[in-house]
Amino acid sequence: MKARIELDWLAARATSRLGWVLLGLGLVAAVGAVERHLSWSSRAEQLEAESQQFRQSARRAAIRVREPARDQVALQQEVRSANRVVDQLTVPWPELFRDLESVSDRTVALLAIQPDSATRSVRLEGEARDFKAVLGFVERLEGTPAFSTVYLASHQVRVDLPSRPVGFALASGWSGDAR
Repeated sequence: MKARIELDWLAARATSRLGWVLLGLGLVAAVGAVERHLSWSSRAEQLEAESQQFRQSARRAAIRVREPARDQVALQQEVRSANRVVDQLTVPWPELFRDLESVSDRTVALLAIQPDSATRSVRLEGEARDFKAVLGFVERLEGTPAFSTVYLASHQVRVDLPSRPVGFALASGWSGDAR
């Protein structure tokens, strides 16, 4: 005997409230999970972009930090050079010339004047008729308030010239503003 199989696809099934409540809670949970996933994905993309910006700025900062190490020495040398030029430009030349002219006479000719504003000193090179004129010039320089500690650094009789002048070099402290 054959058994009959009944397939009733449209048969009314009894649904309970509990089923509907569980279905609603499941849908709410699914919507919440999708919303949270989208929020976290957005935040993750934002953090990744910020991280990329930080890495780029860190690379640029590292480059800036490395460059001055090489250029720092050159910059310091340029600053020292500029300071030396400024020091030379700020030498009170009129006062120096006035002070030298006040002690000069016809027996001495100055050939070079080299002031050093950093040490407040001056080096003078010149020629005189004889050694006595050189010593007189040194005494006159020491007698002025502008020059101090004058000493004869070198001297030499120029035998190659008929008048046999004495070439000399003097070093002295110089106040630059004394009258």
